[in-house]
Amino acid sequence: MPRSASFPLFIIPPVLPDFHTCNEYYGTPGSLDCHIAANALPYGVDPEPWNPLPFFNSTDFVPTHEANGLPFMVSHGDCEIVIDLAGPANFDRRNAVVWGTPNDFRGMAGWVISQCVDRIGFGGFITKGIANTMNFMTSPNVNFWNFRLYPPDTSFFTVKVTDTREETIDPGDQDPSTGLQLYSNIIDSAIAAPPGPIKSSLISTARTFMGSIYKMRRDISNPPYWWEWYSGATGLNGQMMYTCDANLGGPSLVDCSKIEYSQLGAPSDTITVESGSATFLNSQTCVLAISASVTTTISWQQIREALDMLINVCVGNPTSPSVGGRAYLGVEDALTFKKEKERKRDGDGANANAYDPLPAHANITLFQQFEGFVNSTRELLSCSWQHVLLGQNVRTCGVVHGHLNG
Repeated sequence: MPRSASFPLFIIPPVLPDFHTCNEYYGTPGSLDCHIAANALPYGVDPEPWNPLPFFNSTDFVPTHEANGLPFMVSHGDCEIVIDLAGPANFDRRNAVVWGTPNDFRGMAGWVISQCVDRIGFGGFITKGIANTMNFMTSPNVNFWNFRLYPPDTSFFTVKVTDTREETIDPGDQDPSTGLQLYSNIIDSAIAAPPGPIKSSLISTARTFMGSIYKMRRDISNPPYWWEWYSGATGLNGQMMYTCDANLGGPSLVDCSKIEYSQLGAPSDTITVESGSATFLNSQTCVLAISASVTTTISWQQIREALDMLINVCVGNPTSPSVGGRAYLGVEDALTFKKEKERKRDGDGANANAYDPLPAHANITLFQQFEGFVNSTRELLSCSWQHVLLGQNVRTCGVVHGHLNG
């Protein structure tokens, strides 16, 4: 019997387009502490008023209802649960009051605890009502970069579960997973739109919006909000291309996150990759390969940005199963991101092998490993890497070694 059995969880899973994300960034809260904290959240089956509290002391702020203030926080031991409101309409706390059901928040917290804390030992967050924001963003003739244009009903709730060691970002406004979910919605809307000005506008918006997602990083202080406009990616000179590929297997989110947080060099340091060779970083099921078509020097900051995006887009995408992926440092001012169903429909993605992404530039590949990792020389000869080079399914290496995973 689990030690938290005396503190059962009330669990409500997210319904798309709402989602949850687990990540090491949100700490390693204790399971029992979180179960106790979740049981301290308010009860109630009817919607109740909640007041978003102003960020700064304001003498003219007068609550319109007697209500719980947002953000609302409970904690126990090494676990903290925070209910808050997200979205541009909430940026300067213009919402006088919002309505939310206490049992919904209890269920959201329970879901994050069950899926993140209890299963993989990390904290995380969950959203409710993100469709409110999505519907506004994809409305015709909307300038979604102007946060003051968002009406109050475009906000959505988040419940965040973390340890108590240090303050974390506002996940509904600053976490790259939120940016990715909103971006995917714009892409879906563009695909569904008939040819014409609306479709062209959505495609243009998606390209520009990706520049903002590049900036949404968990490992920097005060990262930007997703509605802050950027003309393109930085650090990689706006020349990034991404593809997610099921042939690269399904590396573990936990293992890939360990590479990002513990194995990369200092941001300003560089690494030189010789033509036809590769440098590997490994953590259990996840391998990061840095290769090049010609001898190339790349900074660890560039690698970190590409790896972070691959983890969010391919490995930790809350709307699809984990798959590996590639990031190309190319010479074209272009970026591609297609879901697996669209790649299959269009028949692309299979012709980009690890040494032939774009001329004279680096290639970063994230894939699933089935063999014991010894060193880079051994890795170059491994079944998984050879399958990567040939564009074949690395999962067959799991059959060879008698432990098919993913």
